[in-house]
Amino acid sequence: MRQYPLCKVEAALRISAFCTAFVAERPVGYAFKGESHDFWESVFILEGKATVTAGETVYLLMAGQMIFHPPTEFHRLANAGDTPMKILIISFAADAFPIREHRICAFPAVSAICARVEELRSYFITDGRLLLRPADGISPISVQYTVNRLENYFLSLLEDGVRSPVEQVKSAELYSAAVSVMHRCLSDRLTAQEIARQCGMSISSLQKLFLRYTGMGMMRYYNNLRMQHARQMLERGTAVKEVALSLGFEDQNYFSTAFRRHFGFPPSLSRGDFL
Repeated sequence: MRQYPLCKVEAALRISAFCTAFVAERPVGYAFKGESHDFWESVFILEGKATVTAGETVYLLMAGQMIFHPPTEFHRLANAGDTPMKILIISFAADAFPIREHRICAFPAVSAICARVEELRSYFITDGRLLLRPADGISPISVQYTVNRLENYFLSLLEDGVRSPVEQVKSAELYSAAVSVMHRCLSDRLTAQEIARQCGMSISSLQKLFLRYTGMGMMRYYNNLRMQHARQMLERGTAVKEVALSLGFEDQNYFSTAFRRHFGFPPSLSRGDFL
């Protein structure tokens, strides 16, 4: 049998699972509490304008703009206008994705992405937001074809390289500085007083900033950053004891308790050590 060389092709973007896919209208004054999770999320502003917190940066997005939030990035969405805001959100896991940090893009016609979501939802049982499972009798070929079309749409946004002009919210500069302090001090177990001192602000002023841009208190946000950092270390194979010490926990059991309280499972499961 004759041997032929094979030229390997790497997938730049490959979606492996979905969490949500929906279109929704949000009223004036709406603000999502904010979250971080271990999968991607894409947010499209169809109508109105939104304040979007992405990690330590806050943006003002207009209709026709969208953002990709990478796994573990804290993100929050609020209606920034005086009219209802219409949004489209798709959250998904990906075995491959061509970017690592959040990216803001302009998208062309609203109808194109709405059609992709409507087509995708037609193949799944949903609860309105969540895609729960494939609908009965649906061909896997049809599902894959639909997913491939969505992947190609995402690739077209990223390949065009048109990073939409976007406005950063100037009033959030102090918030961004505070988050930078927290990132630099993940291993220090800072108190609220220490964070405020390093930022040159009062505790009450910082609390107001974090409630405004994250929907949570600053210490909860700081602890969330620390636990996300711990999980990333564990997933890279770092020993639980070493992770605990790197975050300032002298007692490994105390760290394990804090980790379980935050994520709902012990550190050992993050390392893949299923017992």
